[in-house]
Amino acid sequence: MTDESLVSGELQNTLYLWHKSIGITILIVTLFRIAWRLEHRPPLLPPHMPRWQHRTAIYTHLALYGALIIMPLSGWVMVSLSSYKTLLFGLIPLPNLPGMSGLAGNAEAHEFIEEAHEMIANLIIVLTTLHIGAALKHHFITAMKCCCA
Repeated sequence: MTDESLVSGELQNTLYLWHKSIGITILIVTLFRIAWRLEHRPPLLPPHMPRWQHRTAIYTHLALYGALIIMPLSGWVMVSLSSYKTLLFGLIPLPNLPGMSGLAGNAEAHEFIEEAHEMIANLIIVLTTLHIGAALKHHFITAMKCCCA
């Protein structure tokens, strides 16, 4: 999407539009998920689960929720700092975040937020990999121990 030697012009603009639209959708879905989760408690973790795994599960979930909020917000900040207007899915205008007008056009602020956006993306990859690995471990290894014991 950002490599102009591979993608440019109208295709690049379309990819950015979809990237921003999906990011804002993820923000909205995450906020609804958190609200739902506050009203619907998940099942308790197994009592035989070691304390460090219990804590890791809690902190990983919190970090994932935080990253899934901060990631699209950092993208929205970048959009708010630029002169480009965004139409979500080509239909809904995305307003600039309040308080960003003083930083509009500030290249240093944009670069800082862009770096943070990329770092959060890498964090999400690590946390998602950890989450999937733990889920597979508990599904296959823990389940086998319970069945075979």
